[in-house]
Amino acid sequence: MTGYVQLGYWYIEEMEAFLTQITITPIIVQNEIRPYYQESEVLIICIKKVMLWKGGIH
Repeated sequence: MTGYVQLGYWYIEEMEAFLTQITITPIIVQNEIRPYYQESEVLIICIKKVMLWKGGIH
């Protein structure tokens, strides 16, 4: 059996705390991208951990 974990709309503090408690790395993180709120810290974690980033522009 295979599976994956997908996260949606997580802030950097929540994500860092959650990642220390799990052994399976999420495959996708989905967050909104806004002109004045880019979530760049979450994007950096995704790049370092080889997770996909799915951002909707609002």
